[in-house]
Formats: sequence, structure tokens, C-alpha cells
Amino acid sequence: MDTINLGTGDPETALLPLDELRAAALHRLSLGERHFLNYVVPEQGSLAFRATLAAFLTRHYRCPVAAEDLLITAGASYGLDLILKHFARPGEAVLVEDPTYHLALDIVRDYDVQIVPVTVDAQGLDTEALER
Repeated sequence: MDTINLGTGDPETALLPLDELRAAALHRLSLGERHFLNYVVPEQGSLAFRATLAAFLTRHYRCPVAAEDLLITAGASYGLDLILKHFARPGEAVLVEDPTYHLALDIVRDYDVQIVPVTVDAQGLDTEALER
């Protein structure tokens, strides 16, 4: 079995869709808007992006998705921190996949909760381990 290093959070370079990213960047830059390059973005993320994403998700999942119901984060760590900030209370249990991303554990620890690892196999979450 090959080892997957979760330590750095870097994707395999060969998996990066460079042509698609290049085309997307050129398209976005061709629109002539500059505000998206600023550090400060609307709290939920760009409305134009959320509207486009909502339309895609509506088509893909065949159920309505509204742009107002979407939140765009600046990465998984920020998203995890937001979730914990709103839902976790000191002393409560938080389930994490085992193995998991090491930086996720650091973020969870900041909320003074009990971390409960649940094993994951080729089929996903080990539900028997979850019951235990």
C-alpha cells in the first residue's frame, strides 16, 4: 500500500489542472474588474462567483441552490475554524477521520473539545468504529 503524506497539504503536481487554471485566470482578468484582487472580500465570498457556483450545483444535483446559501472560504483551515467557532463548545466531542490532516487537529484543539478519531477505510467512514 502506498503512503499518502498528509503532512504538507500539497497536491501532487501532476494532478493540477494547469490548462484549466490558466484559462480561468485569463477569463477573469479579461473582465476588467480589479476588486477581486483585493485582500478584503465580502464575508460570504464574491456574489458573482457564488451565483455561478449555485447555477452549476443546481444543474449538477438537480435541486435548487441559491447563491445566498453558499459561503466561500479561503481554504479548508478557515472553513473548519468557522464551523468550530459556531458549533463547538468546550468539553464536547468532535469526531475526526483517522488519519486526518495534522493542521486540522491543531485547529480543533484550539476549541478545548474532546477529539475522537474514527477510522476510515477504502469504503469511507468505519461506521462500526463510529458506534463504539
